[in-house]
Amino acid sequence: MNDLLSQEEIDALLADFSDAEQAEDKTSFQPAEVQQPQKEQPAPRRLERILDLPMQVSVTLGETQKTLGEVLALNIGSVVEFAQNADAPVSICLDGKLIARGEVVIVDEHFAVRITEIISPVERAQKMGEG
Repeated sequence: MNDLLSQEEIDALLADFSDAEQAEDKTSFQPAEVQQPQKEQPAPRRLERILDLPMQVSVTLGETQKTLGEVLALNIGSVVEFAQNADAPVSICLDGKLIARGEVVIVDEHFAVRITEIISPVERAQKMGEG
């Protein structure tokens, strides 16, 4: 059995292919209807959707390292000292990310923090890269 095509068969296939291409070229296409994008709402309007989401805010007074033995020895009345000075700023974190620093104050017999520094987005990004 001969699997090769003769020249006549090749010419016939090419002619059929050429006819199909010409028929395709003559087909008319309807232009697609382009939908205009919806205008974006201004940023404050979009933010309104999420302004009531709860966020975890924490204040870190200081940090220290203790051995397991020292931690197990803690009792009621034990004092844990920090390396930070009493007047050193505290860290204010939003969902675990540092966003500001401040000083501890008392308002109506409750602890509060007066913000003294807002961490810039650039500094926050740098700290994320370090972690």
